[in-house]
Amino acid sequence: MATILQYFTSDPDWLRMNTALTNEEIIRFVKARKASLLLRLRNLTALSIFEFLAYEDPEQDLNKLWSRTRSKYLFVSENETPQWAAQSIYTTHPIYFQNYILAEMIAAQTIRHLKEKYGQLLKNAKIAEFLIQNYYGPGSSIDWPEKVKRATGRKLGAEALVQQLAI
Repeated sequence: MATILQYFTSDPDWLRMNTALTNEEIIRFVKARKASLLLRLRNLTALSIFEFLAYEDPEQDLNKLWSRTRSKYLFVSENETPQWAAQSIYTTHPIYFQNYILAEMIAAQTIRHLKEKYGQLLKNAKIAEFLIQNYYGPGSSIDWPEKVKRATGRKLGAEALVQQLAI
């Protein structure tokens, strides 16, 4: 839900209504946010894939695996300095990084649906009703992929996220 709400504050209409930014500054901000999100998604992909591969063979040289995986997905030089162990999330919340990617997919698909169905996102009570009825109301009684499908009429996928990044 936090990721969905975050999308509202990156919306050009929201920025026009709630900030003193010029249209040129808003365009620059939106482009910069997309570039930042793309880098974040690549990093999250590397972190997730590293973890899956590490669990497949925990006896392998994890420093080499970390180096290869980051190099592949982030286009950086390999560096076998032990860094992966500095990520405490691997022990506190194993197999969790991919949830951040799923959150971006859910948010992008939800925002696209809301814009298609209601047009204006701001000052529109139907948006809050939609979020309460479809996401907050059911709580954790329904898994997210099913919630999104029921709410948007589409199976959860990456299409809206890719479209959002490309525009």
